[in-house]
Amino acid sequence: MVLLVAAVAALLLLALGVVRLVRSGAGDKEVQTLVATREVDVSQLPGAQSESAIAIDPRRPNILVAGSNDLRTNRMAVYSSTDGGRNWSASHLSPPTGVALCGMSDPSVGIDDRGRQYYAFVGLRCISGRLRSLGLYVARRAGASKPWKTLQRPVAHSDQLTLGDDHPTLLVDNVPGSPRRGRLYLGWTRFSVNPAALSDPENTNFIGARALVSYSDNGGRRWSPPYSLSSRGAPLEVRLAAGPSGALYATWRDSKTDVVYLARSPDGATFQSQAFVAGAVVLAGRSCHHFRARIPAQPRRCVAPNPVVSVDTSSGSHRGRVYVTYGSTALNRSQDVYVAAFQPDLRPLVRFPKPVSPAEGFRGPDQFLPASALDPRTGALWVCYYQSFGLRRRRARYVCTVSNDGGKNWTRPHVDAHVLSNETGRLAARADGYGDYEGVAALAGVAHAIWTDGRDLRRRGEEIYTAVLTEGTG
Repeated sequence: MVLLVAAVAALLLLALGVVRLVRSGAGDKEVQTLVATREVDVSQLPGAQSESAIAIDPRRPNILVAGSNDLRTNRMAVYSSTDGGRNWSASHLSPPTGVALCGMSDPSVGIDDRGRQYYAFVGLRCISGRLRSLGLYVARRAGASKPWKTLQRPVAHSDQLTLGDDHPTLLVDNVPGSPRRGRLYLGWTRFSVNPAALSDPENTNFIGARALVSYSDNGGRRWSPPYSLSSRGAPLEVRLAAGPSGALYATWRDSKTDVVYLARSPDGATFQSQAFVAGAVVLAGRSCHHFRARIPAQPRRCVAPNPVVSVDTSSGSHRGRVYVTYGSTALNRSQDVYVAAFQPDLRPLVRFPKPVSPAEGFRGPDQFLPASALDPRTGALWVCYYQSFGLRRRRARYVCTVSNDGGKNWTRPHVDAHVLSNETGRLAARADGYGDYEGVAALAGVAHAIWTDGRDLRRRGEEIYTAVLTEGTG
């Protein structure tokens, strides 16, 4: 059975690579161009920042909230803009009152249709300076000018040190007509590790893992008991999206079998159907940390497929269509970014997922750490990712592209970061690199990309940058 699965995965990888290398440009006519503002350093904090997230107020597109790790302080950095991303203010979240957190990480942000802002993260709880447990916490504020408060009650926590909650993804159901409009969802992985991993992450051994989901109908004050999305293999990198009629979609990656999955819940509480998205996303000869791919631009932390699910909730012809964006290894052994499309009931729309960047030769660049967002007003699908540069492929820049026809055609990738980053040099935070994920949010024909940038390592270290992109014609 193991050999059969491996053979099927290899054939799928081969098919993906062939599609990547020989696809014709006849059907890929560029129908749009992208226009972007100059990139903005939104963090301007000393030391390294990483792993960014961003959200737009669904009522007022000029209101934005974003976040990142601040590796120097081990706190969550929060960034705010009230003028559509031209200017930003930076601050830090405070821990819950009476709770001693010795570290915070893994930001995820959202804004509901009443203007309330939310920020989810992992909190490391310490007693007498010693790590005791991990928990998921949510901070909230009533509006862009209001103060933040981190809620004292965690969404979920574990009293056992070898059980960890990782990589929370926060979702606000803002879909018009949804019976669960305003509900908050949180998805994450709870895993058991060998005790050695607590002091040596290089030796991490997953003993068991579950993908979990919880929801709140009162603004995050109380959460439902976590329910299992998947316990197959080692589910990691959980992402959520809301669809029409209150449906909830989730994607994740099983790191033991190298398969990306997609699931649908009609009621937001029970997942009744599941679909295979892609397999063989990391080649065995290039894997590191058991579930990432080693590339020249991020050789120590490596890169994960980072699947992201997006649902078209616009009033256009593709309403209800579901997209999964993810990174995978192509036939030329470089990393590429693919998009798989599904009907609302998870029936696949194409046999093989399609890469979003132009066709390339056998020594093409790496495209990695993808992020995607669906514009709920226009139905446009935005995809952003890092692209390596040069013969050695050590330097990288952040780029974005957009499709307005359901993922069939894409604009030529637009360079957001006009200065290259190099996370392999002596001054870089090489163990963290670019992190594990970046972000993009879109509304009313405008997208806001956010990423970790290492252009000024000597003076500032890794910073968080943004750029505002709009759709043009030509």
